Amino acid sequence: MASFRALRLNQGVADVVENVLIGVSAWQGCEVDILPANTGAPILGVDLGTTASASGFAAYWPNGRVEGHMAFGDDPSLEERARADHAGNTYLRMYEEGGIKLHSGCVPDVSLMLAEAFEVYGTPRLIVCDRWRLGELTDALRKLGANIPILTRGQGFRDGAEDVRQFRKAVLSGNVHVKRCLTWRVTMAGSRVETDAAGNAKLSKKSQKARDDLAAAAIIAIAEGYRQANKPESKAPKYAWA
Repeated sequence: MASFRALRLNQGVADVVENVLIGVSAWQGCEVDILPANTGAPILGVDLGTTASASGFAAYWPNGRVEGHMAFGDDPSLEERARADHAGNTYLRMYEEGGIKLHSGCVPDVSLMLAEAFEVYGTPRLIVCDRWRLGELTDALRKLGANIPILTRGQGFRDGAEDVRQFRKAVLSGNVHVKRCLTWRVTMAGSRVETDAAGNAKLSKKSQKARDDLAAAAIIAIAEGYRQANKPESKAPKYAWA
């Protein structure tokens, strides 16, 4: 955006520019007090974390409704994580509003996290994830007896830039509706992108303290849902099955 404004619009830009995932005004345009009804089964975006990072779960329905949360292990405690990330009482507030869910252990059991997501959002028609911990995700689905197709997306510029592009299109075209809350604002405010020489932008994962895990899950879920809504059925992707 900085390059576009400087070179195409001949506007002045700051010396230090951060490439945000989505602008504040654009995201605020998605916020609503009451979400539309969740008709049908959603697409579930999953971004599995480890000890230091959270796991993100984001559900996207065909009518644009979006819900999501982050899951942490309770060792270390939420208070300790907040101190390490210099987050003050932000995590506690996110937990109180339901944006953070805690599971026992350093690294939560994937099947328990999935079961919780299914209970909250319903059984999805498709799970979209990256290839990190794919085997654990597949085993967890088999353990739950859930016969749900899985679509994997790479985190490089080939898939990542395409997903960011589709995510932004969905947001700017009014196809995303989220409940106004601290959790979504924190994850979107902390999300940054990095660009290649051709101007393609993908989510940057350089900072573990940005808490963009929910944004990572939302990007792939919304991008896939928007793609499916805007292309012929004959071009539907081939899925792997758990």
